[in-house]
Amino acid sequence: METENIHLNRENLADAMEVVRVLIEKGEISSNNSLYEKYMDRYVKEIVDTMGEQWGFEVVKSENRKKIYFSAAYDNILWGYTNERLRSKLKVKNNEELYCHLFALLCMIAQFFTESLDYDLTYLKVEEWEQYVTDKAKAIEETSSAEEDSDDLEIRFSEAAKYWLELPDIKERAVAHQQTDARVGILIRLARVLQEEQLLKLEDNRHIYLTDKFESLLKNHFGMAGRKEEIIGYIRNIDDMEGINSA
Repeated sequence: METENIHLNRENLADAMEVVRVLIEKGEISSNNSLYEKYMDRYVKEIVDTMGEQWGFEVVKSENRKKIYFSAAYDNILWGYTNERLRSKLKVKNNEELYCHLFALLCMIAQFFTESLDYDLTYLKVEEWEQYVTDKAKAIEETSSAEEDSDDLEIRFSEAAKYWLELPDIKERAVAHQQTDARVGILIRLARVLQEEQLLKLEDNRHIYLTDKFESLLKNHFGMAGRKEEIIGYIRNIDDMEGINSA
């Protein structure tokens, strides 16, 4: 009982509420902010984490330990993105188009990270990203087991691949005129949305650099617990699956 009183005293509760408020408003708190140290207090952290369990969010520490980030559960209506809200954010019309964007994002992650979540690239060229997505989409279309595997991973990869391959393959004009119905245009639009969320830096519409926030959320977000390695491995090994099935 005494421990509970310590955990829930007025000062600790007020500090926890302020930490959550700022995280919701700004998405992150740096180590040079006094609230960072307050969150590091074991009792304040326990209150914040309990609030997160009840309200569907998590506080994630950066890989370099210099920031904490607000991370909402994917399907949390209050803080996260439902399919409808994701479609609105990405300006897509239906789930098929949304799955295509998510597939492109997973391909980008698979290029940056190994299955053990170690960095494999320093930066990614948009043209290499486009080629990688195209190669994987073609492999999926030629793989008879793609539908079964995609259902297990909760992403309709076969639908995403079909949608992607039907898009016009226009390079320079799509970038110059922001033509979002072309393959590279969709990648640029997706990258800009991620840049707005401070998850990556898009340089001259050609080079992508991931931020510490992206890496931290990828490695620590509870919403992908037990799934990250599986999904990255699936994307990376699609070509091998094609060879096995055609043998």
